[in-house]
Amino acid sequence: MARDDVARGLRAPTANTRIVVADRTVIARVGIRSILERSSSTAVVAEAASYEATMMAVDEHSPDVLVIDLDLGDDTTKGLNLVKR
Repeated sequence: MARDDVARGLRAPTANTRIVVADRTVIARVGIRSILERSSSTAVVAEAASYEATMMAVDEHSPDVLVIDLDLGDDTTKGLNLVKR
């Protein structure tokens, strides 16, 4: 179900599913975005390379889906705590 209170993304303005991609490596984020945005029903609304940036992106965009590298830095527990939250 589309949510009107949060932007859907510039690349796919009719997307029903908003996604945040969080990974330390640029190539992984670009690849994941490329695959996910092949469908007009999904839009990657933000990318993040660190735990803190991921928290900010989730708070700002309220995504429907978070694709996350659990090892965002040197502490895997941060990624797990983020998923739990």
